Amino acid sequence: MQAKHKRSIHSGREFNRYFDLSRLQRSDPVLLNRGDVFDTILEMARIVKNTLPDTKGIAPVLKGSTLEQTCHNIFDFVYSHIQYTLDKPGVEQLRRPLRSWADRAAGVDCDCYSIFISSILSNLGIEHYFRMTKYQGDWQHIYVVVPMKPGKAPGARHTYYTIDCVVDSFDHEVPFSQKHDKKMSQLQYLNGLGSVTPGFGAEFIGFGNSALSGYLGATDAAVGLYADFLGRLKLHLQNTLTQLKANPKAMPKGVLLRPQLESLLRVWDDAPSRDALLDKLEREEASISTLSGLGELGGLFSSIKKGIQNATSWVGDKVSTAAKSVASTTTKVVKAVGTGVQNAAAWTGDKAGDAWSGVKQAAEWTFDKVVQLNPLTVLMRNGLLLAFKINLFRMAERLGYGYWSESEAVSKGLEVNEYRKLKAKLDDVHKLWRGLQGDEDSLKKNILQGWNHGTQKHGGVRSLGEAATAATTTAATPLIVKIVDWLKSVDWGRLFSMVKGAKPDTDFAAANNVPAGFVLPASEQEYLANQQQYAQYTTSPTAPKPESGGDSTALILGGLLVAGLLLASSGGSKK
Repeated sequence: MQAKHKRSIHSGREFNRYFDLSRLQRSDPVLLNRGDVFDTILEMARIVKNTLPDTKGIAPVLKGSTLEQTCHNIFDFVYSHIQYTLDKPGVEQLRRPLRSWADRAAGVDCDCYSIFISSILSNLGIEHYFRMTKYQGDWQHIYVVVPMKPGKAPGARHTYYTIDCVVDSFDHEVPFSQKHDKKMSQLQYLNGLGSVTPGFGAEFIGFGNSALSGYLGATDAAVGLYADFLGRLKLHLQNTLTQLKANPKAMPKGVLLRPQLESLLRVWDDAPSRDALLDKLEREEASISTLSGLGELGGLFSSIKKGIQNATSWVGDKVSTAAKSVASTTTKVVKAVGTGVQNAAAWTGDKAGDAWSGVKQAAEWTFDKVVQLNPLTVLMRNGLLLAFKINLFRMAERLGYGYWSESEAVSKGLEVNEYRKLKAKLDDVHKLWRGLQGDEDSLKKNILQGWNHGTQKHGGVRSLGEAATAATTTAATPLIVKIVDWLKSVDWGRLFSMVKGAKPDTDFAAANNVPAGFVLPASEQEYLANQQQYAQYTTSPTAPKPESGGDSTALILGGLLVAGLLLASSGGSKK
């Protein structure tokens, strides 16, 4: 299906500030030979996930007061600012949103419209689907549909909105003979961060499960996977740099991560220069871990270096330097692979399969290590652990109940439906933590320590147990805001409504709002030296002093520790 006429579009200059086109260096559309349309839709989903920061700026501008208004705003914006042009016969051009914005005067096809629209909806956390349709025998068109009720798949026509910028009206759907819907799952960065840090950590989702094998031959699939591996690594470093620019004070003094990343990204596409610089950065970071309070901050660059070496060993002399230096998720993968496979014609199918698996395993090891050892995620973990340990915003005081089994919760008098909601929120926190490559025993220990301080209504904390000097970061604050927001969905009064005798304090109004500009303590020592400054965020406003005694809450909650919940120290190198 095609647009009926060429439209007159607005210049859009006033919106250019929302699109950082500098990220488009060496970035071209992904070119797919027209073939299996299901490969195309998988690749579209991958592009949305890997380039979500492209529309981070414009998404809130288009948010309306209702779901319908938001969808209408998105349609109007895309329709009025991006021209429609049919792709050349035989070739499918899939553009990331930034490329579509750069090419808006020349025009894009329906698939690029859909990627752009899906990216905005994903940034806004709105559930939606890609819909492919047939009209006269073949799959001819793709657009976006948005269920009116989240959690309900599009059913009858009155249950969803359509955003199809090939047609001239919002929510207009041309009758079709057949359809196929693909749900765009809620993107969960770092396996749980959601939209807290858009793009950061999402770079590795779906690696090895994309449509590469659908349009690459068996012998060159490993080369294409290798190119994808390098592209995702580069994107993660770019997104880390974006976070550092947004949080200038995120890194402690002495950690020069930002200039190091800038230097590495400048030479990333030149493999010899990149590898030489990684050698230098590996030597530099060896001294980082010796700096007071920075713990495991060393290891990012050495892990990248080792991962690239391991992946390269599987393709080695089978690919050209040009193919190995592919470094953007929107590079012409097919063209690069075509170059690299000139020396791979002798591969047998079995060897190619071994190489594909080898590259995949090396890449997945690297992705895990990069997230675990990225100084930004290290400091995020430290910040969250401290926040739970001191019961900041009374998060641990509330989450701790979720460690009871359902039978225990009921026996203690907790209302079961609200308990299940709380348990789901605790699961979300653990999911977020796993995404940060953190040790879950350590998380549990710190939540329970904060829970103990909160439920026993300590007016202050004389000691936090084992001394720790790990540095934290302001970059953890958005995670804290998100967790506090999750906890607002629990009806705390109802949760404790069936508890006999004195009930825990459920006045969390003060704890439900993280003030603008709130600064997390830089360490446990800083917190202990300035407890009064944080008291309003860590204790109940009506908390009695410890010596008042007679608090039956201790009896209600004491079974938690008796039940034998783990309070052991964290294991391994993760925190």
